[in-house]
Amino acid sequence: MAEKSLRNFIIIWITQLLSTLASTMTTFAVSVWVYQETGSATLMAGTMTFYIAPFIISSFFAGPIIDKYSRKFTLAVSDSMAILGTLAILASFIYGRPSIVVIYAAAILNGIGGAFQWPAFASTISLMVPKQHISRANGLMSIKSSGPGIVGPIIAGALYPILGMSGILLIDIASCALAVSAILILPIPTPEKSKTGQARKKQNIFRQAAFGFVYIFKRPALFTIQLYFLVMNLFGGMAIALTTPLVLARTSGNAAALGSVRSAASAGMLLAGLLMTAWSGFKKRTNGILLGGFIIAFFGQLLFGIFASVPILLALSLLGTLGGPIANTSNQAIWQVVVPQDLQGRVFSARRLIAWITQPLAPLLAGVLADAVFEPAMLNSKSIAGRTLGGIFGNTAGSGTGLLVSLTGLIMVCVVVCYCFIPAFNNAEARLETELKAELETEAISRLVE
Repeated sequence: MAEKSLRNFIIIWITQLLSTLASTMTTFAVSVWVYQETGSATLMAGTMTFYIAPFIISSFFAGPIIDKYSRKFTLAVSDSMAILGTLAILASFIYGRPSIVVIYAAAILNGIGGAFQWPAFASTISLMVPKQHISRANGLMSIKSSGPGIVGPIIAGALYPILGMSGILLIDIASCALAVSAILILPIPTPEKSKTGQARKKQNIFRQAAFGFVYIFKRPALFTIQLYFLVMNLFGGMAIALTTPLVLARTSGNAAALGSVRSAASAGMLLAGLLMTAWSGFKKRTNGILLGGFIIAFFGQLLFGIFASVPILLALSLLGTLGGPIANTSNQAIWQVVVPQDLQGRVFSARRLIAWITQPLAPLLAGVLADAVFEPAMLNSKSIAGRTLGGIFGNTAGSGTGLLVSLTGLIMVCVVVCYCFIPAFNNAEARLETELKAELETEAISRLVE
């Protein structure tokens, strides 16, 4: 097995960062083209639908495939699918036949590739990075997720009038090819084989895929952690869905203010990613999970729903998103340390699928509650809510939405407080590492006996 190398991981990370940046530019350019050609927000939203649907379906089967084949192969194939999708769009522009159908087809390929890319890359970190640097590596992953969102649209906006769609697409293809080349050239260690992993390989793909969920549910510590993120993702997703209408309502439809708030959020995530990269993180990683969740809930939601001043909203948006990388990198490090390497594909895919369950529900629930319940209640100054809470949230457009955002934050703060007193969560790392050590010792004895 190849030795762990932080240097090799950083090289792969840099090429993946460039590829993500170029993909963000492509997404921006494609969105501009679709809107210019069709003027339809529904057709634009369809791109996300054609990405999410195959992503969710493929996520169920991604884990067994990731664990069956080498991480090098899986990463290269997932990135190559993105290249194929972009090549299809480029060919349609070169031959003068661009269409929304081709863009949807590319979105399907990207969705399938994306289902494999994250769990494969996340499980590769524990193979390539020494244990003491895992939190830093996850900090770099946070930068990879947030950084392109800040500069990608700016670069694409500047280059689109000069290079056109074809130029942007060529940059994307070249950067993705560079990322694939780095994966193929640099050594990526093979996961150590565990007895459980070897036994599960004899099962069909459906039972192997289900194993990821069974692995989580059978371990109270992991299940408790995952339940925490499921609840936080639900209420956090509701708040995210309401951010755009809230800011626009509070600023009389000021699109520039909304853009500034979004940029501040991306900047907060980037800063937190840099912090977690420079710092090895909390010794007790569950503290990082709780602190990150509290920061998001208190600044990014509870207080964010109250204020209407754009400078305050900018500050709260930046402060609130600092919590995301702190919580996520702390959480990710726990799973990478305690889950056997040859099981991480299945377990991480199950984690991702559980986390995405709330994605379709949260915006719908938030929209219905805001439009049908909270907005009418707060606009009516004579209602109980309007009278008692009008002094805090006001009785104007956006007041009900602000109240709902603050309520989601309050619920999340309560969840954080409750989790401070749950033994299965607070003792999770020690318990899981002890269980893993016992399992490995049992396997070692079994091999000697055999």
